[in-house]
Amino acid sequence: MADTTLEIALVDASGRAVELERVALDVVLFTDGRERYRFDAGDTKAGGVCSTNFQALEQNRRENQAFFLMDYNTSLAECDAIVGVSVVTPEEFERRLAAVTKWFPDNAPALRRRIADSTNAAVRADDQRFPIQIGAENRLQIVCTRFARVRAFRRVADLD
Repeated sequence: MADTTLEIALVDASGRAVELERVALDVVLFTDGRERYRFDAGDTKAGGVCSTNFQALEQNRRENQAFFLMDYNTSLAECDAIVGVSVVTPEEFERRLAAVTKWFPDNAPALRRRIADSTNAAVRADDQRFPIQIGAENRLQIVCTRFARVRAFRRVADLD
């Protein structure tokens, strides 16, 4: 599992690259076809591409397990060879900020900065699932709709 990598590219409906950086993406893992875990995959870089690997996701799972033992008791090796990818919506960012502010207030300033710098408000995409090859590099393309450039999340960023 550790050698499994995901390279996620934003594309439009015709398959052309949407070269937008700072778009936050989630990776969803399943067991028996049901959502088991949702992890922050990171932000797209220049060219609209975000990369992560199962080693980083497993580390994230173990860190979460320290706080929520029963919620994170399934190893990634037990998950299906299918991943979901989603673009974090502005509403989801707001929910995350509220939760982080309540439960982990020391982490809230960093999340506020990330939200303020994000370009997620300019992109929409349905959640998409992809079969993956375990132990290999997987190149995934998430089809999205790009809207006019928007300075994202001003309301959330101004909560300080």
